[in-house]
Amino acid sequence: MLEHFSIFTKSGIVLWSRSWAPLKPIRSDDGGEFAVGPIEALIASVLLPERAGDTSYNVGPYALKWSLQNDLRLVFVAVYQKVFPLLFVDELLERVKEQFSKLFLECVSAPRRQGYSQFDAKFTHIYEIAEAMAQQEHTRPKLQQHPYPGKDFRNTGAKASKTTSTEGASSGTDSSSNETSASASSNTNGGSDDPDKTDVIPTLEQQPQPSTAAPTSAAEIRKRNVEAIKKGQQAAASVSPETAKLAKLMAPSAPRGKGPKKYVPKGGKLAPISVSTTKKPRKWEDQHEEGEFDIQKIISSKAPAGTGTSTTTTTTTAAVETVDVSAMAYNMDLDTPESDGEEETEEAPSPTKKTGGVWGFLTSLTTAKVLTDADIQPVLVKFQEHLRSKNVANEVSQKLCESVAASLVGQKIGTFQGVYSTVKQSLSEALTRILTPKRRIDILQDIDAHKKATGGAPYVMIFMGVNGVGKSTNLAKIGSWLKHIGKNVMFAACDTFRCGAVEQLKVHSNRLQIPLFEQGYGKDDANLARQAIIQAQSQGMDVVLIDTAGRMEDNENLMRGISKLVNTVEPNLVLFVGEALVGNSGVHQLVKFNEALSDFAGVPHPRLIDGIILTKFDTIDDKVGAAISMVYSTGVPIVFLGTGQHYNDLKVLNVAAIVHTLLR
Repeated sequence: MLEHFSIFTKSGIVLWSRSWAPLKPIRSDDGGEFAVGPIEALIASVLLPERAGDTSYNVGPYALKWSLQNDLRLVFVAVYQKVFPLLFVDELLERVKEQFSKLFLECVSAPRRQGYSQFDAKFTHIYEIAEAMAQQEHTRPKLQQHPYPGKDFRNTGAKASKTTSTEGASSGTDSSSNETSASASSNTNGGSDDPDKTDVIPTLEQQPQPSTAAPTSAAEIRKRNVEAIKKGQQAAASVSPETAKLAKLMAPSAPRGKGPKKYVPKGGKLAPISVSTTKKPRKWEDQHEEGEFDIQKIISSKAPAGTGTSTTTTTTTAAVETVDVSAMAYNMDLDTPESDGEEETEEAPSPTKKTGGVWGFLTSLTTAKVLTDADIQPVLVKFQEHLRSKNVANEVSQKLCESVAASLVGQKIGTFQGVYSTVKQSLSEALTRILTPKRRIDILQDIDAHKKATGGAPYVMIFMGVNGVGKSTNLAKIGSWLKHIGKNVMFAACDTFRCGAVEQLKVHSNRLQIPLFEQGYGKDDANLARQAIIQAQSQGMDVVLIDTAGRMEDNENLMRGISKLVNTVEPNLVLFVGEALVGNSGVHQLVKFNEALSDFAGVPHPRLIDGIILTKFDTIDDKVGAAISMVYSTGVPIVFLGTGQHYNDLKVLNVAAIVHTLLR
């Protein structure tokens, strides 16, 4: 039975709804609770993240199906129990959409109408009709289908015999023995069409003969085909293998190096012209033509005064180079790329659009076009290939384009607006919504709020990821940034597995003059992190940055260890460090880490990953699709981008810059 049906606008205004039972509140993945129920879960998990191309959505005990009216910007949603699937939901959605759209246009044109309360009786009538049709379809007896639809094996023998007899005639062999055996078989079976009897194999006399006398010897066949080849005519139907080989040898070949020939009309005849097929020179990775992409248009290489490697002093005791963090200048913004000065031209009209001279031109100026799936798909196919070339995962690009198509079908475009520009604008808006964080992550404000709420407890951040992605380096970058702002920071060396991990963090600690808590190797990282937090609170520290060991996502023992560490420490922020170079592998790593935190936690609502640090972003040129793939697959926002080897090479994500790079 249907639990709930709701009609609302894309801006969130509920126009009409009906409930058959109260909807239970649904908890989200991060432990929060939605305000009303599964409708809000659908909006947050499907419609906003551009997953409207899916057909259904399951959340808690409910299953939801929806339909979009893009021209009027309306959303129709049906909610029912997923253990009792309804067969008429799709038909109900389409019928309700058709009838309510008419009522909506009437109410918009006549604002003094009573509203949508009059739709109650009409919905009841539509619901009863859809349910009755589904029940009738369910009780209708089904016809037994043939195991091989469209196949008829009764004439198989006749077809095979016909092919065999034709080959026998073309080879020029005597077919008297075949005629005798075929006649005997024909007399035995009687030529009946009864499928229970053996198929009739016709003789050569029974087969239809050509009107012209066919040659009977192989020599005559070869002679005729050679003459046909010399005259430039098509060879006869029965060509023996020897003749085909002779024709291939006699065919003129193009001179080596001059390429294929094309024929153009000249003097009433076709005259051959040679086409030059010169090989294009190889373009190496370090060669860029004018107008090509430059990573410096996205990442500003012009550091303000005081940035970069600052003045350093050498201590005589430890002989360690220290960095004056207070003298650093941080430019955390990722610059928007400049315009190339090239105007994008609208592509030619699609083949489905008919033009008829002056009248067709005037009609196109005065009428709006309603987008159909046939208009959108050719453009989306090009954009999907383009996104894949920018390192966007294949599944992500496909679902994204399906969602854009679902939001555009039925929409009317303006007189001077083309299909290409409309699809590109919609895709740009979809990418912007995906990259825009759904949850605010303001580290500085959260640090101050946490200290006030807990009475001085430090703000804890955990860094996790696979081996060699730059966890320790980016931990040091964030520590340098926080110290530059004026926060008291402590490092916790909880990577007790990799040789040299503690020494690496000790070098960063000495250079930045940030205290380090470490107890060597072979210790339990969860207990070590808890002791570090206790010591940091006793020393009045504001932030504790915990470094963890790198681990592969398919190692169950190590993934259980990181889940234990997170649940023991209960950090304020869990950051996943991934490379922008690995592309689609980073998506798999992020998903597996999130699944491990959820599966091995042992609590109803475990703590999951809060944000992403995407490292080595300055080495990927314009292949920035990994950012879209990671955020789209998990919904986890990108907090920082690593753009170099210095402590101040840390940026925040500029959504407009990424979207511009993806679509150019």
